Amino acid sequence: MNGVFVGIDAGASSTKWAIYNEEGSLLKRGRSGPVDGHIYREESKQLLNSLLKELKSEISGSVIGVCAGITGASEVDSKNKSIHGLFEAAFPESQISIYLDVSLGYETNFQNEQGIYLYAGTGSIVISRNQQGDLHAVGGWGYLLGDEGAGYWIGREAIRHVLFEIEQECEESRIREIFNGIILDIDREELLKYAFSHSREDIAHLAKPLASLADLGDQKAIEILKQSARHLADLVFRAEKISHQTPAKVVFGGGIAQVGKVLISEIEKVLKRKIYISSEDLSHDAARLAITKFHASQTG
Repeated sequence: MNGVFVGIDAGASSTKWAIYNEEGSLLKRGRSGPVDGHIYREESKQLLNSLLKELKSEISGSVIGVCAGITGASEVDSKNKSIHGLFEAAFPESQISIYLDVSLGYETNFQNEQGIYLYAGTGSIVISRNQQGDLHAVGGWGYLLGDEGAGYWIGREAIRHVLFEIEQECEESRIREIFNGIILDIDREELLKYAFSHSREDIAHLAKPLASLADLGDQKAIEILKQSARHLADLVFRAEKISHQTPAKVVFGGGIAQVGKVLISEIEKVLKRKIYISSEDLSHDAARLAITKFHASQTG
């Protein structure tokens, strides 16, 4: 293996990586454990360091360039010095660019152009670029203060809906089906126990089966996704306001962009325009970005 380029997409659910050669062909790809959103904590940096060592063991030959999107990293590259240090130790001869994961999503979809990158995974955030070329974030406040419409929010609303049915002795909806195999007895105590004993990522995983119910026409599931769409569209409207671009091209990324047709359709209804779906796995885009950024300097 000659000189290669590495792309990394390190998120709260998992870390995905891809290795490309100088001709732009995929050589190898893989998945490792997640990083948390507090990347500047010492234990978080140790976790990232372990992931980089694991990745390095997969590579033979020299690494020309690395582009990495990391949840919790700063949008300002100069503030990522401690993270850069970990990458430089792992890849001492390589050129390295570190991005906030959603900023990487923006760069790979828009490069230097204006647009709106709507991201919804466990949480939600929008990245936009103003006319001066500066990137701005809207949302991304975390589940206590924001993240409406994203995976955790959808999963939580599913739990709340079933709890309300139990409390009010309503007719059982099909939303209970998404807990089959997860909770043995679907009652108030077990649902509350599940909600308070599982991670945000676990609860966010409920979004996919709920979206599948919506795609089958279940009205209760559709209503939850309509609310989700309104919240996500509101992030877009707020981003357009501060970046002074209306209407903007919208690219939708993250795991929630992949869950089903109903959510996409509902967001488009609120925005009154088509939205474009980004790849869920940004590691390939990151590797191709590394080729674009660093290959010329290597050959020049």
